[in-house]
Amino acid sequence: MGTNSNSAENGTIKNPARYVDEIAFFEGTCYSCLSDCATEDAVCSSAFEKIVSDHRTTCENFFSFCKWNTMPELCCKIFRPVQTEFGTCYTFNNNHVTEKAQFRSTMTTLNPDVLEINAFQDYEAFLHSSDDIPFWNMEYDRRITVPVGSEAHMIFSIVEIVNEPEVSMTSPEVRRCRFSDEVPPEFLSYKFYSYSVCITECRFAAQLALCNCTHHLSPPEYKDRICDIEGLKCLTRNHDTLRSMMIPDGNVSGIECDCLPSCTEPDYNIVSNKLDEPVGQVISSIAWFTLGARPHQRITRQVTRTPLDLVVAMGNCIGLFFGGSILSIIEIVYYLCFRKWHA
Repeated sequence: MGTNSNSAENGTIKNPARYVDEIAFFEGTCYSCLSDCATEDAVCSSAFEKIVSDHRTTCENFFSFCKWNTMPELCCKIFRPVQTEFGTCYTFNNNHVTEKAQFRSTMTTLNPDVLEINAFQDYEAFLHSSDDIPFWNMEYDRRITVPVGSEAHMIFSIVEIVNEPEVSMTSPEVRRCRFSDEVPPEFLSYKFYSYSVCITECRFAAQLALCNCTHHLSPPEYKDRICDIEGLKCLTRNHDTLRSMMIPDGNVSGIECDCLPSCTEPDYNIVSNKLDEPVGQVISSIAWFTLGARPHQRITRQVTRTPLDLVVAMGNCIGLFFGGSILSIIEIVYYLCFRKWHA
C-alpha cells in the first residue's frame, strides 16, 4: 500500500480494456487488479495518471454547447473543474472554484430558470448547493445518468435556509450544523465546509487508516499518499466498508463520520426526474435542469436562549424573590466596602 511509482510498464494482461476502464473511471474497486494483475506473467501499468489523462475527456471535447435561460454560454467558462471522489468533475456555480456564483435566479421574470447541457458522450449530472461537491453517497434522486442520444429533464424547487445573527455565536456542537467558513483544520482539499465535503474527507481518512494510501483520483493535496496496485487491491477488498456509511444502532457496516449538516444548504425538492431513451442516430446527450418556481418558503434557524436572555432571567428572579436587582447588589457592596472604609 505504498505510493504510485509513476513508471509505465509495458506488458500483457488478460483483459486490458477492463483494467484501463477501472483505473481511468475508478469508483472504489479494481477487480482486475485482484485477478488479472495477480498472475506471475501479468505486468500491469502503474502509471495511473497517464491512463487517466489518456482516457478521460477534456472539457473542450466533452461539451457541445450550453445555455442559461435560452442564452448560449461558453461551456468551459461556466463549468469549472473540481477534484472529487469521481476524479475531475465540471461544476457550475460552485464556490470551491469561483469567487462568487456567476448565475443567480432573478425575481424579474415569471419564466423558470433553465440550464441546458449538450454533451458528446454519456455523463452523470448531480444537483447540489454551491458549497457541495459530488460524492459517492449522494442521493439518487438528485443525480441523473444521460446516455448519448438521450434527453433528460430534471425539475426541482428550493426551500431556503436563513440563520439569525445569534446562530453564528453558538458553537457547531450546540447548533448542530456548520457554516461554510467553519472548515475543520484536518480537511485539506476544499475551501468551504459542506456535508459532502466532510464525507469525502472522512473517506480519504478511512482509506489512509485501512490501506495507508488514497486512490489516484483524490485531490492533489493527497498526491504523496496515492495508492499503487497493491493499495488498489486493499481498497477493493475494503470496498463495502469504505463505500457505505455506518448507521447508528444499525447492522450496516461502513465508515464512521461525525459530519454535521451545513447551516446554509437549501432543501432541494425534486419535482420530476425524467429520462427519454435515444431515438434515431443522435450523437449528443441533452439535459435540462429547471428551477420550476421561485423560492417562496424559508426555514429560519434561531437561538431560543442567548447569554443576554440568561442575564435578564437572573435579574428577574432576583427582583421577584428578593425585591432587588443587580444594581441593588452593587449598592450593597458599595455600602459594605467603600462607605465603611471612608467612615
